[in-house]
Amino acid sequence: MHGLNILESHGNDTKMSENSTEIDFWSLGSSGLPLATPTGILIDGNWRRLDAGTSMEVIDPATEVAIAAIATATEEDVDAALAAANTGWHSWRKVDAWTRSSILRRVAELLRQRCQVLALVLTIEQGKPVSESTSEVLAAADQFDWCADEARRIYGRIADGHSVKQRLMVRRESIGPVAAFCTWNFPALLPSRKIAPALAAGCSVIIVPADETPLTAALIAQTC
Repeated sequence: MHGLNILESHGNDTKMSENSTEIDFWSLGSSGLPLATPTGILIDGNWRRLDAGTSMEVIDPATEVAIAAIATATEEDVDAALAAANTGWHSWRKVDAWTRSSILRRVAELLRQRCQVLALVLTIEQGKPVSESTSEVLAAADQFDWCADEARRIYGRIADGHSVKQRLMVRRESIGPVAAFCTWNFPALLPSRKIAPALAAGCSVIIVPADETPLTAALIAQTC
């Protein structure tokens, strides 16, 4: 999707066929995380790999064991993300509302299809029961569904001018790239509440998940 960047991720390997975008979301690594959980920092549609000396650990709160090493963004990464978000915005803002709506609807469908995987990752990194994680992922999908509808309802208005010969037309336009910072307690729902409305409005997004729970947001970004 145009203009979605994420400034954290971790160190599992993604399984993807060489000539396909089909991802294996069901194979698990030694830490219990799905191998499909992406690596690096997502900037301009590409995952930047983890560099030595610029990482931090994600801890399973149930076992207090490190389950992944995530990349921490450098100043150069931030500059690159800002540049990519600006470029993506100029492209994404030109996409018509109905097309944006259909793309967001597809994201909602994919989140529901991958609900078990995202709920597993959410539970491992955040600690809430799987049943609650599942409900949260489904609620995150609902955010994209809701905003898919709202994207088609971004109406302008016609106002009277200073005379009967004048009419003023008001248009709603995207304002520009959005920087979205998320907390740890709802690692699927909160990023979705920020990503979905921004994209629906025609804005690009830089999402910065909480240090404690970056993995779920990385999977959501991958889904977008």
